[in-house]
Amino acid sequence: MPPIAQILPARAPHEAPCPQSAAPRRLARLFAVTFLLLAGLWLMLARAVLDGGAIVQLDAALAQAMQNAWTPASLAVFTRFTALGDSGVGTALLGLGALWAILLRRPGLVWGLLASAGAELATVSMAKHAFGRPRPVLGYFMETSGSFPSGHAAFGVAFYGMLAYILWRLGLLRPVAAVLLGAATAFLIGLSRLYLVSHYLSDVLAGWVLGGMCLVLGIALAEWRLRATVTPLPRLPRWKSGLAGLISLGLIGYAGLCDARFDKALRSPSGLVVAASEAPAEF
Repeated sequence: MPPIAQILPARAPHEAPCPQSAAPRRLARLFAVTFLLLAGLWLMLARAVLDGGAIVQLDAALAQAMQNAWTPASLAVFTRFTALGDSGVGTALLGLGALWAILLRRPGLVWGLLASAGAELATVSMAKHAFGRPRPVLGYFMETSGSFPSGHAAFGVAFYGMLAYILWRLGLLRPVAAVLLGAATAFLIGLSRLYLVSHYLSDVLAGWVLGGMCLVLGIALAEWRLRATVTPLPRLPRWKSGLAGLISLGLIGYAGLCDARFDKALRSPSGLVVAASEAPAEF
């Protein structure tokens, strides 16, 4: 049984949710403590970057090491991973998750996904403007937004972590598989930002932590909304599941097309732009 399910009260399908139960309060405390711990860790990272201490020196050394490890094949592979943070890919997958959550009568999952992704977009934008940290000069792509924190890294945790949670809640993945899928996707997206030197190590770490805070908010909202849902997952008619399957294939195909067509202006060794790009802005 998954850890969250151990905390949530067990109810028969005909029973109404009990607002006085201790289990929801324990779950709320767990979310609050996790959020505060992540917030404290993020503040520590931000302070370390502002102080310009050892982590900034490590940032520069790792950026140089990553550039020295570039090969045409590895650059192509990591570009595909970084493209998972593209707005077109995210929009298609958001539609996919919302489609099945609504069909299976779990709208709370949609609200959680929107909250997690929306909080990530807002907080990353504000933090980038507040810190105004320049991008690494060794970057493979020409980037224009601030460097701290990494929006791709935060999006990887907040969005793909929430998608993995939705797959678990809809009974499509076991808890361990959902955690591994979400963690692996977020890790690879963040790693791609390091390898392409689009961000420093501290940017990516801060992005992961900030994304974790947004993910906690999204899951907390979804769990709160799901408390009122006591009916089992419905069995869809064949025509409805077939139509939803076709729409899903279309959305997955569109996401794959956005990933394959992802392109950005490249930075030459002298720092000049050497290729045009029509790629959407990053999350």
